[in-house]
Amino acid sequence: MNENNDNYQFILEPIRDFSGSLIAYELLTKFVSSNRSFYCKQDKENGFLQLSHSERLSIFNQQLALLYNIYQKNNTLPKISVHIDKVIANEITNNFRLQQLIAQMPLLRFEICNFFSRDADNDESLLLRELTKVCPLWLDDFGAGNTNLTMVMKGKFEYVKIEKNFFWQYGKSNAFRDLISHLNAFCDGIIVEGIQHARHEEQLRALDVKGMQGYHWKPVKADAVVKLLH
Repeated sequence: MNENNDNYQFILEPIRDFSGSLIAYELLTKFVSSNRSFYCKQDKENGFLQLSHSERLSIFNQQLALLYNIYQKNNTLPKISVHIDKVIANEITNNFRLQQLIAQMPLLRFEICNFFSRDADNDESLLLRELTKVCPLWLDDFGAGNTNLTMVMKGKFEYVKIEKNFFWQYGKSNAFRDLISHLNAFCDGIIVEGIQHARHEEQLRALDVKGMQGYHWKPVKADAVVKLLH
């Protein structure tokens, strides 16, 4: 993978509230092969983790440069979240130059998920605390993988994002309603992923949910946003 974005592009996926207002974007990497394309979250067991450490860091540095450019041109844009894995997390906490750049983007957010074990050890807990000093964190994919309520209680997460399959399976249950209430006590809000149509939206309307994300709303290419801001 080269640094000219021949094989991938950056996509901004909107996160909206019940009024339809845009409250945030998630920056995704769209990888393109000869016969298909797919979105890639950077903490998943997928194409991203098949890249070398240097390739992952190169993409992350490109993302930061892109977002810095966007926010310099328009500081009224909403929060934008970026997934990071443990390789990137360690680089951030050990690289003062990166920390200085991140400090200039107060609306940047980092999403973390499965690179922490279910029972985070001392090293992981320390890494989490150090990351929190650099940038507010969102916990992604709650209900899947290694995320659990204990992790939310111990961490300092601004938002918790409910994983789409968990929402599809349990979203209509009383247990899901109770879970939302418990999670809200330990963070600033809940975002539910997997919103595919208006019925999903209506299903959540009675719950204390901050935002919604999914194919119900069309993503935009990040370079198109940059061009609009010129």
